[in-house]
Amino acid sequence: MLGPWKILLIAAALLLVFGGRRLPDLGRQLGSAISNFRKSVGPPPGAPGKDPGGRGGGEDE
Repeated sequence: MLGPWKILLIAAALLLVFGGRRLPDLGRQLGSAISNFRKSVGPPPGAPGKDPGGRGGGEDE
């Protein structure tokens, strides 16, 4: 588990490597990449529970 000292050490190392000007830009790019990944890995269009008709489930009635 990451304790507060480890997180502080990692943040200081990132600040030294990338500098203060590039960190916000890197954060935005990382957030965008994670968002796009989640969209692409999401359930397929016909998956149960995501029925736009509101019936849900996908069982035969």
